[in-house]
Amino acid sequence: MNTGQMMITIGAIFLLSVIILRVNTNLLIADNIIDKSKINLLAVSAATSFIEEATSKAFDENTMNNSIIDSTAFSATLGKESGEVYPLFDDFDDYNYFQGSHKKIDSLEIAIGDTLIFETTCKVNYVPFQNPNSISSSQTWSKQMVLKVTSNAMMDEQTERQDTVIMKTIYSYWFFR
Repeated sequence: MNTGQMMITIGAIFLLSVIILRVNTNLLIADNIIDKSKINLLAVSAATSFIEEATSKAFDENTMNNSIIDSTAFSATLGKESGEVYPLFDDFDDYNYFQGSHKKIDSLEIAIGDTLIFETTCKVNYVPFQNPNSISSSQTWSKQMVLKVTSNAMMDEQTERQDTVIMKTIYSYWFFR
């Protein structure tokens, strides 16, 4: 082999090394994005399950056994009644100021043998029918739940910011005779 062939061979090996390094870097970046997407999907799923659980309850403590025809008959205080503990809440506004952690086994193998812990906080308010994005100071026919779900696994390493899934739902009282 002469010097020219040797230089072409070294150049080809160098070019192959650069390509292999770039492909491996892109695979690692894609794998990291997929893992974060899986964690966020689990957080959205946990929030959706929590909202579905809350909306399966009675609208208000006063509507559990009676029908209401005037919104002022709803409970003026939002929150759990004395003696109520999660998960034995009986009406929607019991979730007001709820804070809890939910352990989810990592079924997606993001971290083998690890447990993902999602922290959940909840706020419930009466909202007016005309503008459900504002909070009402009096009882109305609708309540809004703002649910926040986060986890240490949802930390963005580049910006060092905690990511949080925030979901809102409106729950209205309807009674048909």
